[in-house]
Amino acid sequence: MPQDARVLIVDDSSIVRQVLSRELSQQHGITVVGTAPNPHLARDMILELEPNVLTLDIEMPRMDGLSFLKRIMAYHPMPVIIVSSLTDHGKNTTLACLAAGAIDVVRKPDASYSIGDLGGRLGDLIREARHIRVAKRTMTGPTVTNTTPRDFTSPPTAMIETTNKVVAIGASTGGTEALRTILQAMPRMCPGIVMTQH
Repeated sequence: MPQDARVLIVDDSSIVRQVLSRELSQQHGITVVGTAPNPHLARDMILELEPNVLTLDIEMPRMDGLSFLKRIMAYHPMPVIIVSSLTDHGKNTTLACLAAGAIDVVRKPDASYSIGDLGGRLGDLIREARHIRVAKRTMTGPTVTNTTPRDFTSPPTAMIETTNKVVAIGASTGGTEALRTILQAMPRMCPGIVMTQH
């Protein structure tokens, strides 16, 4: 019989921790083993409670979620799902989290996106993430964009002479590592690339 996904929720908001814990605890195949208000407590709880999936906020005191994500991937790799209000408006934050090793990124509820919507989607992601093997990564500098071979935030020099061709790439949950490998191997003068990830 398959084991439940053992989830640790890391968020500095006590309300968010309570709501996520309640929503996820009601779902089949998920056990919430604990909640942590910051990465420093989460680090100790990871070792003590042995979760196999982590949900992680970005904006937190003492250490931000992206820095903690990099440390997790370097020293104790495991599936991490980012749950943050920053990811909807800040696309660079989303890309940085995925590049650092996050399985997926979901935004916190707002007026147009209910906690029920989040709970259902997050539950599905957690059940899938439970089976994903995450590779250890080398600890890098303060920003992920400095570790990538190209700066994707500035206009690419490869498109000075454009073509009518495009490369389309699709990946399922957990495919971020494969996407990174493919993109790093692309030649500098490649056509435009469109990506979609489940």
